[in-house]
Amino acid sequence: MNMLKLISQRSVISAPKCVRSIMTQPEGSTWMPKKRISRPAMDRLRALHAEDPEEHTYEKLADSFQISHEAVRRILKSRFRPAPAVAQRQEHNRFRAMGERQKSFRADPVQQPKKKKNDASSRRRGAAESDSR
Repeated sequence: MNMLKLISQRSVISAPKCVRSIMTQPEGSTWMPKKRISRPAMDRLRALHAEDPEEHTYEKLADSFQISHEAVRRILKSRFRPAPAVAQRQEHNRFRAMGERQKSFRADPVQQPKKKKNDASSRRRGAAESDSR
């Protein structure tokens, strides 16, 4: 029993980072990416990789799309394409959600402290006012 545990631990340690994260997840848990990208972005990612897999590696795609290596792997592995009506509805919902988030940001803007002017023009104005006295 202990030998099996030791072997499984060694395989996790020597496995690539993306595989290691999958192997260490508890069973029954679903994969929840930290960042999700839109369908058109997924299509661009697939097209770039299909165009030149040597140049557009998983690591470069992950960096350019600012998603994890595992997300790139799953997107490229997936063959799922939603029906046009479903894709259009999803895009509509995404744009509506973006609009609602923008409205909430406009309604509650973050108060930024006012910056003090330390430029030469403000000093000159102060000097000119004292000269006129």
